[in-house]
Amino acid sequence: MAFVLGLFFSVVARAAPGDVIALTRLTAFSVTDVAYYRKQFFDPQLQATLPDIKNGVVLYKVVYETIDLEHNPSKASGLLIVPDIQGSFAVVSYQHGTQSNRKDVPSAANGEGQLIALTFGASGFVVSATDYLGLGDSPGFHPYLHAGSEAWAAADMLRATRKAAATLKLGLNSRLFLTGYSQGGHSTMALHRYLETKLAKEFQVAASAPMSGPYDLSGITLQGTLRNPSANASAYVAYALLAQSQIYQHDSWLESAIQPDVLAMLPDLFDGTHELSDIASALPTTPARVLDPKFFRELLNNDRYNVALRDLRRNDVADWKALAPIHLCFGKADRDVPYQNALIAFAHMTILGSSVELVNAGDHLDHSSAAKPCFVQTAKWFVSL
Repeated sequence: MAFVLGLFFSVVARAAPGDVIALTRLTAFSVTDVAYYRKQFFDPQLQATLPDIKNGVVLYKVVYETIDLEHNPSKASGLLIVPDIQGSFAVVSYQHGTQSNRKDVPSAANGEGQLIALTFGASGFVVSATDYLGLGDSPGFHPYLHAGSEAWAAADMLRATRKAAATLKLGLNSRLFLTGYSQGGHSTMALHRYLETKLAKEFQVAASAPMSGPYDLSGITLQGTLRNPSANASAYVAYALLAQSQIYQHDSWLESAIQPDVLAMLPDLFDGTHELSDIASALPTTPARVLDPKFFRELLNNDRYNVALRDLRRNDVADWKALAPIHLCFGKADRDVPYQNALIAFAHMTILGSSVELVNAGDHLDHSSAAKPCFVQTAKWFVSL
């Protein structure tokens, strides 16, 4: 009997995804601080269109329980931003853009973390921002652009946010908004789909605003990267292929996909200590020089037997029916993530009955310059709902 009871209690006590391992206060911005830093981050035209400052913010690092790619218990980290006033607050789940340095993440209160504090946090929202698997305090490699783990890492961070809010005696209401930029746009689509199809009893999405994301990963994203490469294109391609080989355990095909001298560089370049721009500088300037010529032609010609294309298709997020409304913000001069991703998602999802609106931040705005206008547009929309 004693053995049976002991076994029972050990099962009950087992940690669950979303349980908080550690909650650490990082810093705070008063209303005066927010006003000052908004002037530093945004030009006068964007400042004039930002939502009003409703409160200061306090930033916390959260380490929480999640699962790894094998669905074994693991941990991840993220940033929690809370208003410094009392109330009952809606939550914004923010998914960050591409990072190769595991320390350059929201939970370190990096530039992106501060930006979401100034836009969403100071506009009266609690913000939940995962670092993803393999970044921040999460062990192992980062499964770059893997829709499944992007979604569950963010969902478990939302669970951790609820539990941390209870610890902080912070009121949350049921309204949940989703947004993210670049890779974060892809992650936001993946999260939105996951919450509505798998966790609808636990979370109800009020609205979603993916921004400049590679939703059609195996299609226009890949073709644009190969045919009209940006300065970071070689790094994107190498990062995605390396991650796929690890996610799906296809190490053997990397040797036939990537030039031998480049392949030899990748373990050191993607060791979690290098910025993406530094990786791009170390690699050949175009994907055509990174990839084996035959493999490059297969990708270019959309060869249905190509294993990399097959794995990319598993992570497309542009063709599903959403229940909550979606805004897709983009810059039309974006070469890192072609703006046609938004058009393709709009077309597919509208046909299926989704409510999707296209938001062009500017015809001449590229991947970097469209970011802040998209943030402002999204914050204004969320506040209006």
